Amino acid sequence: RLVGSEMCIRDRGMVILGSFTGEEEEDLYIWLRRFDSEDERVRLYEAVYESDTWVNEIAPKIPEMMDRSKIVVRRIESSSKSVIQ
Repeated sequence: RLVGSEMCIRDRGMVILGSFTGEEEEDLYIWLRRFDSEDERVRLYEAVYESDTWVNEIAPKIPEMMDRSKIVVRRIESSSKSVIQ
């Protein structure tokens, strides 16, 4: 579980809209984050993933928590009627 990473991310201002696990797929994890703009996404990625906490404490643990070869990242946009904006 990535509790420490979620705290690190939220502490630096990144918004996590939700996280989900698969009912049938043991290795399925979906994480929705929101950015107001591409500039904000770039700024927050730098603030989180280049921070001392991430580099020294969280990143070294990631290989034992997840299989990076199975990670799929999708950038999506909400529709105008979505309650998640």
